[in-house]
Amino acid sequence: MDEPPLLLAGPGDVVAVLPHVLGARPDGSVVVFPIDPRRPVARADIPTTSENYGDLAQGLAKSFERFIGGQVLVLAFTDQLERATSVCDAVAAALEPETTVVDRIAAQGDSWLRLGDTRPETINQGTITQADRDRVAVAFIGRGDRQPYDTLSQLRASFGPVDEDLSAAVMASAERMDLVGGWAPAAAVEQRWMTHTIEGFVARPVPLAANDAARLIGDVQNVPLRDHALGLMTHEESGAHAALWKDLLTRSPEDARTPVANLAAFGAWLHGDGMGARLALERVTDPANSLARLLDTAVERGLDPAGWTPPVTEPIDCRQRLGGPPNRHDPRREPPSHEGPDRKRPPR
Repeated sequence: MDEPPLLLAGPGDVVAVLPHVLGARPDGSVVVFPIDPRRPVARADIPTTSENYGDLAQGLAKSFERFIGGQVLVLAFTDQLERATSVCDAVAAALEPETTVVDRIAAQGDSWLRLGDTRPETINQGTITQADRDRVAVAFIGRGDRQPYDTLSQLRASFGPVDEDLSAAVMASAERMDLVGGWAPAAAVEQRWMTHTIEGFVARPVPLAANDAARLIGDVQNVPLRDHALGLMTHEESGAHAALWKDLLTRSPEDARTPVANLAAFGAWLHGDGMGARLALERVTDPANSLARLLDTAVERGLDPAGWTPPVTEPIDCRQRLGGPPNRHDPRREPPSHEGPDRKRPPR
């Protein structure tokens, strides 16, 4: 059953919801927030000098080229009013007339201010109360999301490596699948173990023990097993899958990181977390990897994951051998097929 949308009544609600949409408080950012929840939110750092506002604005406008005709708010999160006005004006000028900018907002902390021509019949400034923030937080926590980080740098750091060396165990797991993974009975057993382990985390999201974490990281170095992990993800449980693979990403040895980063990015994208997907992709160590490039394109273009359908997976026939040796990160391989646009929006 779908959750009811979170209704946003004005600029204050938008300011309150954005840390949950982005995963962190967006201080120092300019954000384009669409009225239509099916369209993506775009964010960029506010440049330190106004000479760069034009390039920033053109980049944000380019990301909205395929969404011509919509209405958006442009928000600048800074305590410098002149800076907020200038960057919002530059972004609005680049977006219009194809996209209608209905409001330009400066925000800092719990306060917001409507910029430009104010209208007597509207509220032109306000303060976000704790009750407002609690109402928004309850809606997102109900979806399985965690509380946002205080800063974007903290959010990025949460994808970084932790002090845990699983290198030997991961290598042993990957080498074991290289030896036996081409034999159907062994591959079928490993698929069943993966399904049991992943579904166990989804039901009870506790970090995996070191031996299970290393085994799962090693398994997804094998392309068919990586695809099996992709195929287990659903829209409803995508947040839990993203959390699992993000945790494993922080524990992965560098040379095993790419497929784990791809799985973390795919789970985040499927959950509507474009920022999380982008930060996971920053951890990819193989720039030529085709799945990483495909996911990067999906996030960059703001594609809606609502059109993606999980593939129908067939259990391996244990009576037969698989043809040829197992693949390890073949950059030519594509993920399970999907159609339609990408990036699901938060509830409103």
